[in-house]
Amino acid sequence: MATNKVVVAGSDVTASQLKDLFRQIDDRSINGEIIQAVLDHRNPFPEVGVLKSGFVSDLANTALQLTAWQKFYRELFGIKLDTSKIVIPKRRAGFDRLIVVAKGLKLNQVFQKCGALFGTWSSIDDLDKSVTKNDREPTASYAIWIRDRVEADQELKGRSADDLAERKVSGITLLERMLWELFYFKETGKHLDIKNVTLCSGSRHSDGLVPHAYWGPDDRKFYVDWTNRDYADDDLRSREAVSV
Repeated sequence: MATNKVVVAGSDVTASQLKDLFRQIDDRSINGEIIQAVLDHRNPFPEVGVLKSGFVSDLANTALQLTAWQKFYRELFGIKLDTSKIVIPKRRAGFDRLIVVAKGLKLNQVFQKCGALFGTWSSIDDLDKSVTKNDREPTASYAIWIRDRVEADQELKGRSADDLAERKVSGITLLERMLWELFYFKETGKHLDIKNVTLCSGSRHSDGLVPHAYWGPDDRKFYVDWTNRDYADDDLRSREAVSV
């Protein structure tokens, strides 16, 4: 059966292409900046590369990562993530990994999902009850940028949570760190913090202790434990977060 390919006189744009264009505009995969670049006959994605190389344009990079997070939440939690309402922070140089936290997500929920996929250990049974303060809460879905690294930030080695707070360095929360562990495992089949420990300086226990997380390669478990807010060590490092 013949298909009418022309939707505008003198054009070879198909009806299905036009329909897909409007769908991507509607779900924010394509925004006004991309459309304007096309209208101006400019390449909307001037830096060509692959996601992990860090050379994809910010627009393409963000769109690809948001799509990956939609798939992640759909497959692991049965959550339909609405990315259209998520405010993406302005990315700083070197911060190439987007972490998306879905509205209403709980610490116990994420830790239990980790336990369903690989070994886990925590010195506290009820993380939701014990962690009483976080720099960011999922009252709405939100996103942060972090450095795309297996090991926690070497720039922050030897810095305690108190020191980071005094220097106004925004650190990753426990919820964000556990989501990053899950996402990285689903993406690569591997784990984070094999040699060092992420200090989750964006979170606090009810008694003021600070959570930390790492992968134990010997017994193959994901560990969540606690340290004093003034404790510092070279292998205990936060992950800086860029947020709105």
